[in-house]
Amino acid sequence: MKKNNTFISSSLILIIVGIITILLLVHFNVIDNPIHLLKGNEDNNIQFTTKSLEMRKGEVTHLETNNENSDILLYTSSDSNIVSVNEITGYIHALNYGTATIKVSLKNNKNIYDECTINVIKIDNRLEVNAISLSDNNINMQVGGSKTLHYTITPPDA
Repeated sequence: MKKNNTFISSSLILIIVGIITILLLVHFNVIDNPIHLLKGNEDNNIQFTTKSLEMRKGEVTHLETNNENSDILLYTSSDSNIVSVNEITGYIHALNYGTATIKVSLKNNKNIYDECTINVIKIDNRLEVNAISLSDNNINMQVGGSKTLHYTITPPDA
């Protein structure tokens, strides 16, 4: 009977030490949610499903990770003038030509992260149309009449 009591006492001591350790980790802000410890390792490994992506200016897409629990993830952009990112959802918007890096990390541990390089490209060598103007801005017509409009594209070589 003494062996069983010793085993139970040892187990109880280990449980108490574990609880005290968790409480100290929370107290000193090493972890902010002890429930994550119970889930296992899946929250401690974040990876984008792709390491690089080409986008056209104006496109919007979502960067997926192996952990879609948005309550614990934080997204940031290295250059929000080129690619903006919603810090909670991971949706990105290609704003200007160039390259930016999107980073996803744990909200409570910025040292656990992954990165994806976004390259915002021009298609072919075409220029972007800045404006289209018409030769006539005010037209009065009779039913059945016709009028030819001329247009101007700026820049002319777009």
